Amino acid sequence: MVNYDDELVFPVYQKAEELGLVCLFHTGVVARPKDVVVRQGFSKRMQPIFLYTIARCFPGLKIIGAHCGNPWLDEMAMCVRWNENLYADLSGSMLKHRQPGYLRDLFWWEFANPTFKGGGLGPFDKVVFGSDDAPESVAEAIKNYWDHFDAINLSEESREKVWHPNTEKLLGLDS
Repeated sequence: MVNYDDELVFPVYQKAEELGLVCLFHTGVVARPKDVVVRQGFSKRMQPIFLYTIARCFPGLKIIGAHCGNPWLDEMAMCVRWNENLYADLSGSMLKHRQPGYLRDLFWWEFANPTFKGGGLGPFDKVVFGSDDAPESVAEAIKNYWDHFDAINLSEESREKVWHPNTEKLLGLDS
């Protein structure tokens, strides 16, 4: 096993970049049944900082960090902030178990002086809707997003970007 940013994997990223593919990475701790033994620091290899390296080395590669790196949420937010080709989704337990105002602290530069926006982009230009819930639970996942957006008085424009324009841009469907 290697970390996401191990140079052994760079040829794969280079080819994905050449082909215009989007790479989705699980970031954060992996949930597992109690009886499953995991060796070699499996979740540790999924820290968001490894995506930072990939984003810098392959600036044409579009990357999504699933689960916003939970529990390394601040790390993922900063990686997304400073890499135009790196996006995050807010799926998983993050929105279920954090206070609704949490996104204001996590994505503070949305609400601060505009000069704090990395590359001129706000965080909600880089967040895409995602869910790994069972189909019957997707409505609850959407509600979790809405509850958090309501709690921080997120603008309609920023909300709309999360639902589809950001994904269209990521997939090259916006032109």
